[in-house]
Amino acid sequence: MGFKIVAGRAKTGKSTYIYDEINKEISNGSKNNLLLVVPEQMTYQSEYEVIDRISSSGIMSLEVLSFKRLGYKVFEEVGGLKVQEINRYGKIMLLKKIFEENKDKLKLFKKASRQEGFLREFDSLISELKQNMVSEEFLEQILKHKVTENDNHLLNSKLEDILTIYSEINKHTKDRFFDEEDKINLFISAVAKSKFVRNSKIWIDGFESFNGQRLKLIKELVKYAVSVTVTLNIDPACINSLQSIDDWEAFKTVHETFKSLTDEDVSFEIEALNEHAFAEEIKIVEKSMFSLKDEKFSILTDKVQLRSSLNPYTETEKTALEIICLVRDQGYRWKDIGVAVGDMDTYSINVKKVFTQFEIPFFLDMKRDIMGNPLTKFILSLFDMFIYNFKHDSVFEFLKTGFSVLNYDEVSKLENFALQYGIEGEKWFRAFRFKCDGIEYFNSLREKFTSGMKEAKTQFKKLDNAMDITLFLFDFLDKFNVQEKIERQVNVFKKSNLYELSSENAQVWNYVVEILEQIILTGGNMEINPSDYRKMIEAGFREVKISIIPPTLDKVTVGETDKISVKSYKALFILGANEGKLDSRSSESGLLLNDEREILAASGMKAINNADYYMYREKHMLYKLFSSAGERLYLSYAMGTSEGKSLQPSMYTERLKSLFTGIKEKSDLSDTWELDNVSSVGGTVDTLVSKLRDFSESGEITDVWKNVYAWYEENDENTINIIKLGLLYENRAENINKENLEKIYQMPVTMSVSRLESFAACPFKFFMENIIKPQPRIVQKVEFYDIGNIYHQAVERFTNEIISSNIDIDTMDEEMARKISCVCTENILAEGEMDYIALDANERNKYMKEKIKRLVNRAADTIIKQLQRGSFRPKFTELSIGDKDGNIFVEPVEIKIDNDLSIYFQGRIDRVDTFEKEQKTYVNIIDYKSSYKDIDLSDAVQGLQLQLLVYMSAIMKNGEKLFASKPEIGGAYYFLIDDPLVDGDVVLESTPQDLIFNKLSLKGYVLEDSEIITGMDNEIGDKKASDIIPVTFNKDGSTSKSSKTLTDKEFKALLSKTDSVAKDIAGKILAGNIGINPYRKESGDKVPCSFCDFRGVCQFDPSSDKNSYRKIKKLKKDEIMLEIMKEGEPDEI
Repeated sequence: MGFKIVAGRAKTGKSTYIYDEINKEISNGSKNNLLLVVPEQMTYQSEYEVIDRISSSGIMSLEVLSFKRLGYKVFEEVGGLKVQEINRYGKIMLLKKIFEENKDKLKLFKKASRQEGFLREFDSLISELKQNMVSEEFLEQILKHKVTENDNHLLNSKLEDILTIYSEINKHTKDRFFDEEDKINLFISAVAKSKFVRNSKIWIDGFESFNGQRLKLIKELVKYAVSVTVTLNIDPACINSLQSIDDWEAFKTVHETFKSLTDEDVSFEIEALNEHAFAEEIKIVEKSMFSLKDEKFSILTDKVQLRSSLNPYTETEKTALEIICLVRDQGYRWKDIGVAVGDMDTYSINVKKVFTQFEIPFFLDMKRDIMGNPLTKFILSLFDMFIYNFKHDSVFEFLKTGFSVLNYDEVSKLENFALQYGIEGEKWFRAFRFKCDGIEYFNSLREKFTSGMKEAKTQFKKLDNAMDITLFLFDFLDKFNVQEKIERQVNVFKKSNLYELSSENAQVWNYVVEILEQIILTGGNMEINPSDYRKMIEAGFREVKISIIPPTLDKVTVGETDKISVKSYKALFILGANEGKLDSRSSESGLLLNDEREILAASGMKAINNADYYMYREKHMLYKLFSSAGERLYLSYAMGTSEGKSLQPSMYTERLKSLFTGIKEKSDLSDTWELDNVSSVGGTVDTLVSKLRDFSESGEITDVWKNVYAWYEENDENTINIIKLGLLYENRAENINKENLEKIYQMPVTMSVSRLESFAACPFKFFMENIIKPQPRIVQKVEFYDIGNIYHQAVERFTNEIISSNIDIDTMDEEMARKISCVCTENILAEGEMDYIALDANERNKYMKEKIKRLVNRAADTIIKQLQRGSFRPKFTELSIGDKDGNIFVEPVEIKIDNDLSIYFQGRIDRVDTFEKEQKTYVNIIDYKSSYKDIDLSDAVQGLQLQLLVYMSAIMKNGEKLFASKPEIGGAYYFLIDDPLVDGDVVLESTPQDLIFNKLSLKGYVLEDSEIITGMDNEIGDKKASDIIPVTFNKDGSTSKSSKTLTDKEFKALLSKTDSVAKDIAGKILAGNIGINPYRKESGDKVPCSFCDFRGVCQFDPSSDKNSYRKIKKLKKDEIMLEIMKEGEPDEI
């Protein structure tokens, strides 16, 4: 019953020592069972090492096992597994059930089980307690007698909840099934009965620490096996006194393990190994990196390198270049190289992209979750369909998994149809009766999809226990031939050499079946509704992490630091050596905070792990990581994220610079050796493009890149052509030629003024909106512009009702106005029933319907009050400019571009009010808006806001026949349809209604004429400031500077100017200008790109020197009018 501990630092040959002993046993014809026990995650790697190191004749004499697999061998021999096993997925789902059943008993964790990751953390805590043999009774005693002395109420409440759940777990599992920890206890008990163990020589390799259960198991194996040998990665010099070495912190965890293994009266032998198999520079890193002494070495070397990069992407690129150099110039194999990353979430994306581009074969050693897998989505969306009555998202999540009866093309078309017509819920089970093309086709798709679904839905509602729900789910998986479809897909992936996808999908089916079997095991007869069942299986799915075995051996291995540290590589790259990434510096773990763990440890729970344990464990892991390099070590960090946020280097980068005084930190900005950037065909392209771009600006390029360019010209003409196109590309849209213009614009050309404004914002936007006219997917939902249209129509109809009925505005009261407006709104909604069907789709939209009525009522009330305060009266609504379909219209505005070409502007004016004075008809034009808008003269003279002014010009030029006398300018305004809020806490003289009335005042410009002003607001003289129009009087009776007024001459000059601007824009449109040329105001960040639907088409990039905004100034009223008046007398208006 010999017990040997093989102690040695990294690379001292501990595993080699074991393999030599095994080979010796085989050579001597040993009759014992030879067992090599390694961590679960190392079994695959160890089996390959066995093939390399053990003689082929004796390889069958050795078994490579994990503790778990060794346990199964013992159980096969002696029995003991009398109940069924519950795995971690089953435990998570059991915990979900227990938390739901006991939530009323809990103090802190009532709702915690609903939080993602909580059940995993709780399961880990229970496992930790069991692994360290902390029983329910012991925990109860701790709670009663020890922790209360610390008066820590939070910890007391937490422990009470833990004890409640711990007790319930034991009740649910007792004599029914066992978990991994229970199995180890059974294994410990079975060792003494096992002849297999008594005839075994056991070597335990690759572990740094053992929990309480494992320690007890090893001691049992020592007691009954022929011999047990354990390797420990520790300096033999610190066995008896830890702090006798300078880097003792790196070995504290292992030293504790050594003490635990030898703390009883057990005789043992120590084999101390001291010979290192490192390059000299790596030996310095291994020996001194974690030393507390300030050691310095003046050695000059390229075997240890340090690099800083701008961001993780460029860091990954530089790593790829170094790897290629090692393989190409130093004769390395891909498998000789390991890449450890400090942040897998960030670097995995970069590695996939960069290594693929650089043609580096790699294996990403990371576990994949299955939440995004089609099978998982199929199951969860199936439940969602039945639970939420076939809502759109759940239906198409289900159909898009690839397991439904519809193919991809059919699903895509059906989804567009369903979005357009609002198909969800019970509508799926009724024939579609819409008047549209292809209705029979869509009905056939509906029937294929819903076949058997209605009956299944009825059955689903009756399900009330876990067994029946699970069987229901299995029936569906069988009905849709899911397993067969997965097998077919796995074969497709294999044939396409997509081995990782093949392996992942092959495993998912087994995991899902395992989870469903665990549900039946842990609570087959459990009463549960389908909604809670779905939550339970989702919790199980979230726990699944799939490991992939590398399909070929000769690949660069990329993994997290703890994964890479278990194997040796000739060259090791450590990426992401940033603070908080390489060294996490965590002080807390799981549900118990570090302070709480300290209290529990002081109360007798010595085995509970605290922050010091995790700190020293991490330090040992990093020691192993830095020691994994055999010949070369590359450490790199990013100075910032890809988004520009700064990052700090890890303390280990400074430690490396401190050790090697001659080391020069490389940087992306300081690289000068050109050949370093010449790698693979794909990997060199980006750098070549950068050098050629520099050449186009400076005229300078080195011979290296001339030769690289020549190589591509000779060997890869396609790439060179793409590069040339890219370098010459200026992201410019060429003018439309005359031939195509004639096809686009039919003579005579008519156009709305809003199109001119669109062109002024960006010619390319105009081109896309009005010529290309791409159509978005039609979705039945209430859009903002739908609501705006309803507002417009209802308010216009209200005004038209007043005009056509000759209602005396002066005698109208609020009640009468609201009655008329309500009827108008109801009629608009009824007439547009199909257009506005989405307003009845859900409760939110029904609320919007009521809001529409409320806002229209408010608008009607405001309009009447504004009119009652003045002399202007509504004359026309929806007055057409250019459209001669009706009896009342204004002739279109003709703008002559040249002698042979004219353009006509047309549109509709929401409302025209008039006021008769001295044989003149003064005209106001009013445009309704559902969001705030005011006339900005600076925008107007630069083409961005022409509409109201061009409309006014049209009436002045062509509208005389509509009025009793020649029309004169009165004003141009926007009217806001809104129901604004006011601050009810503010004490003011005005009432809330007065404040609202003021907020809804007209925005625009009024004629500088006292009679016109009082004609708009006859109370302004008393108040000095109008709450209808933007006018304030000074004490002397003149209008204030802030008033928005224009004299008749100024108004006419402004209209002449905007007509000229419209002409200029029209000329550019008819010249075929479609340039990618958006504006940007100098005074702010406003750009049309912010709300443009075509940003992805034009690819305008303001950071590129090939693209730039068209800057426009913010002009003041005085300078605008001064400039306009300088231009001379306006045209006849």
